[in-house]
Amino acid sequence: MWKYMLVGFVAATTVALPSHAQSAGDAWNIDAAHSAVKFIVKHLMVSSVSGTFHDLTGTVLYDGKDLSKASVNALIGAGSIDTQIQPRDEHLRSKDIFDVAQFPTINFKSNKIVPTGDGGFKITGTLNMHGVSHEVVLDSSPLTPVVRDAENKLHTGTIATAELNRKDFGVFVDRAIDHGSTVVGENVKIQLQVALVKSAN
Repeated sequence: MWKYMLVGFVAATTVALPSHAQSAGDAWNIDAAHSAVKFIVKHLMVSSVSGTFHDLTGTVLYDGKDLSKASVNALIGAGSIDTQIQPRDEHLRSKDIFDVAQFPTINFKSNKIVPTGDGGFKITGTLNMHGVSHEVVLDSSPLTPVVRDAENKLHTGTIATAELNRKDFGVFVDRAIDHGSTVVGENVKIQLQVALVKSAN
């Protein structure tokens, strides 16, 4: 059964940053040890399968004043996909699905950031996966208050969500079942739990 499974994808991070940033050159790096890219997709239209990409890196640049001038560049290691089922994960990494040998990374670059009025943000950007690029929109919750750790580093975080269609990125694993549906749902729900730490440079 796992042979036909596809479990989502994604990528990305958030950009609402605190007033501590002083110039356009300030960088806030994704804290990979405390961040996660999670996804969920329908299986047989009766249940859902979820998983995580563990390899997430990236940088946000922000001047602390004008979000429209902020930028995000994030990378996800496609081979880090983990659904807690080894045979399924191996199939997802194969040329049948993500083909991580040819396309080892998933890249997100922001194009536009717009506050939503409730403290959150919409981040529009280009997601490149499986050799295909498409525009996606992330809905980001308000940032947590900035905290300073024992090493004097500044931290903040947020949660961003999106919904993608796997077929937009050329990912096809369709085997028809009853009622015209397929084993794997087309729409993939994404949740990004992102921690950011301000660069010392």
